[in-house]
Amino acid sequence: LLFGVLILVSEVAFSGPVMTAKIENVRIRPAVAYVKFAGCNKYNRIYLDTAYGKAMFSTALVASTANKQVRVEFVATDGCDSTESEFVFFEMIN
Repeated sequence: LLFGVLILVSEVAFSGPVMTAKIENVRIRPAVAYVKFAGCNKYNRIYLDTAYGKAMFSTALVASTANKQVRVEFVATDGCDSTESEFVFFEMIN
């Protein structure tokens, strides 16, 4: 029981904020893409060195082009207000 509680607490402790928004801008650099969401002052980054990062970047491009909203979870606890925060997940929702 204690082990289960510790796992639950650790998952909650390491989860960042989740937000739903449209993408305002996407910038690409040699190994990283930067995504800016409506309502956010700073860009967030997607590293392009893994298949998962490339999949998130593809989703960002499709969502931006189609003017769709995305749902994201940030690694940083202050979400898109953090300088160049990374994502836990990134999904197009509508």
